[in-house]
Amino acid sequence: MSGEHAFDEAWLIAKAKTNVAHSKELWDRANARNITDVFMENYGENQAPLRDDIAAMVEYAGVGGSEEGYRRAGIETLSSVDNWKEALTANAAFNTDMDTEHTVLDLMGEEAGMPHARAKRYADLADGKHILYHASPFCQELSGARSSKKKNQVASMQHMGGIQDTANELRRLAGKDNVSVVVEQSPNVKKPYLNPKDENLAAQRRGEWNAPDKWFRSAMGMPNLAAADFGAPQTRRRAFFGTGWDSPKPTTEQRSIDDLMPWLKDDWEDASEARADRINLLSSKGQLGSEARDFLMNTPTLADGGTWMPGNRGATWPEGLTRDKKTWADAVKIGDRMVRPKGGKISRSLHHLKPLDETGWSQTHHPLALTDSRFMTVAERLLYNTMDPRRDLSMVGDTNNPQDKNIGTMVGNVVAPVVTAATGQKVLDRLDNSLRRWTGR
Repeated sequence: MSGEHAFDEAWLIAKAKTNVAHSKELWDRANARNITDVFMENYGENQAPLRDDIAAMVEYAGVGGSEEGYRRAGIETLSSVDNWKEALTANAAFNTDMDTEHTVLDLMGEEAGMPHARAKRYADLADGKHILYHASPFCQELSGARSSKKKNQVASMQHMGGIQDTANELRRLAGKDNVSVVVEQSPNVKKPYLNPKDENLAAQRRGEWNAPDKWFRSAMGMPNLAAADFGAPQTRRRAFFGTGWDSPKPTTEQRSIDDLMPWLKDDWEDASEARADRINLLSSKGQLGSEARDFLMNTPTLADGGTWMPGNRGATWPEGLTRDKKTWADAVKIGDRMVRPKGGKISRSLHHLKPLDETGWSQTHHPLALTDSRFMTVAERLLYNTMDPRRDLSMVGDTNNPQDKNIGTMVGNVVAPVVTAATGQKVLDRLDNSLRRWTGR
């Protein structure tokens, strides 16, 4: 296969490896690997008994990553709400030891304007228990808040205002001391609150988005949390803010990708011959300099999706350029080719090749997530995100296709359960301290 290979309907294999048969063999072998023991050893054994004095109500529940995290802390979820029926079906199929009501609602549409009805239902389900209200909307909808454009920030704040309204109604119904609120989102969502533009303040006065209450604005000052600080091999950082809990401190030393999934390095080594053929070809064309050749030949890596692959025309790293993010031009997506050098500089795509002996850049949420030898399996992506790999996601997408976009979206939008477990524990700490003050115990 030449360096100018065609991207036909066999896009899975064409991107995974130039050696088609070997790549498929590696993926089949990985897909058959039972990694449950790895999960249990690292994440599954620290599960607390369910408590009877607190209940979680989770909006934007998806396949249940937040519920899995709270379950580890000993918090039962009584309501899981999402607009994706198939995701909730997978959620219900996995979280069978909790008495959870699964409800399909369009929280990004009409239902966003009906917070009082949802709050009433949550209060009824809790039946006097302390309520943990968790809202974790799709970041694709709200991350536009990073933009200085008024319409993006206003749209984001309209939705965050709905979350605030639901929380306020819960606090009114159950008592503010009996409700903890956890909001998880892209850190960009804070921008209009912390750095409001004049036009956004004008939009607020016109009623286009809700003015933040004192507690909501104060919560925005809580620090962002990085998954790597709680045991995940990824540096993804998210905004966690709310009321009724204190921000958790890091609980563990950061681990590398290789620490959790050492077999990825074995697969990388198994593909060395095909990789060398491709790198030598690109080097002979002047597309790769000596530094690039040394790095790509000798450094086992994990790619974040749409990144450097032998034979991809974006694989240009000529002599004299350092592997420094600041020297790279933005990648330009051109069909399935994904990247191309721009302005004579190296494509940003190479930035997302992370050595296996380091913590990953992010979670492998992109549907094209791969190693340098093959795509990752669904179970591996779940494990990388600290989720139980025994989950059945077949009702969400094609689990035999490692590039299935529905599964990629669902796994990618789940915040690592190790983070929600740590957050849930801080809610419990505050609850227990309040009980001790009341009882004197």
